[in-house]
Amino acid sequence: MKQKKKRLHLSYEEKAKLIDGKLDGEERERYLKHIAECEECFELLTDSVKLIEKIKNQGKQKRFFMVLIKRKRYIPLLAAAILVISLPLIYKIIKSSISMQLTPKRVEILVNRGEKKRVTLADGTRVVLDSGSCFKYPQHFYGENRSVFLSGEGYFKVTPDKEKPFIVDANHAEIKVLGTTFNVRAWHQSQEVAVAVAEGNVLLGSKSANKKKAVLISRGEFSRLPKNGTPTKPRQVDINKHLCWINRNIAFDNTPLKEILDQLERWYNVQFIFDEKISVSDDITVYTQSKRIEEIVELIAYIYGLKYKIEDHNIYLYLDDDYKMNTEYRHKKGKDSK
Repeated sequence: MKQKKKRLHLSYEEKAKLIDGKLDGEERERYLKHIAECEECFELLTDSVKLIEKIKNQGKQKRFFMVLIKRKRYIPLLAAAILVISLPLIYKIIKSSISMQLTPKRVEILVNRGEKKRVTLADGTRVVLDSGSCFKYPQHFYGENRSVFLSGEGYFKVTPDKEKPFIVDANHAEIKVLGTTFNVRAWHQSQEVAVAVAEGNVLLGSKSANKKKAVLISRGEFSRLPKNGTPTKPRQVDINKHLCWINRNIAFDNTPLKEILDQLERWYNVQFIFDEKISVSDDITVYTQSKRIEEIVELIAYIYGLKYKIEDHNIYLYLDDDYKMNTEYRHKKGKDSK
């Protein structure tokens, strides 16, 4: 079995090429990545005139240190100088400067109504985004974790990496994983974040709450996190119902009517206009594989006891008093017959 070669530190010549801009994009990126992960190279990078220029006016000690670096014949004295001139402070400043150079460009995706978007991240992680979602991610992942932002709904298939956890910043929640498949629903309007796990494990917690209050969600489980609260106890669910949105199948289980209408507005680029007497906060259950908005609205109207009218992109919902009276009568008759 071949022994893995120990990674060598960058030489002085390599660091000089990096500073002078004599490296191509790929090689420069590799050097910067190495420096960001190697503390010793950070310390030795104090011979970088470009970085020291940023701190030359921050005190006599730092200016003295800069002079030592500019004169290459004093390089052997750097170790002693570092000890004298507060290594922790200098290391912190240099690391901050390098981190700024390493910060990759962030990509922002806004998914239009009536559309879906598929994205493959730099680490191979695949994401499916629902209509109306906003997703932000870096072109490359540097540092100790892989962090992305989601407002909306997304299905993640995360590439495993034990050394770099994958973190989804979703409104007021933080979802942390190593490598797994899961769905996140984090619409701003609902004021809650819901996570359903298809494979592996996911840690769900509030960004502002105690980390100990986070819950571990395993395969086939589901949990909700309200805006001002803690995650619910994970429970077993039919995971396919939480993923059916990917194929535009309707599967809402005890879901507020308003949330269903919001989803349909995003999917079909329509607007629902309803009578103020309709209680859109009431929960209903709707399952259908129909893709036609007319059939879906007809089903919802039937379940909820409503009439509807479709004009272009507007869908009007209003009460059907006759239907309501008949429903109350049938309900009363059913009780009397027991």
